[in-house]
Amino acid sequence: MDIEDADRFLTQAVICREQSDKALSLVEAASWLRLADDFEKRANRLKSNKGRRPPCLRIEPPSLRCEAEASE
Repeated sequence: MDIEDADRFLTQAVICREQSDKALSLVEAASWLRLADDFEKRANRLKSNKGRRPPCLRIEPPSLRCEAEASE
């Protein structure tokens, strides 16, 4: 996912908030607002992760692990 996805999520949040204004009941309005909040959280997560590198996993072959454990 990238910044375009974050923008799409923010657009969906706006649409959900507009739908909550048109809702016929408080329960329906609350559901739309929860959806809007969820979309905003997803967008914020994507934007905050922008530029971060995934963690690097170093996996050693079993032979190297055994040697390292034996030297301890």
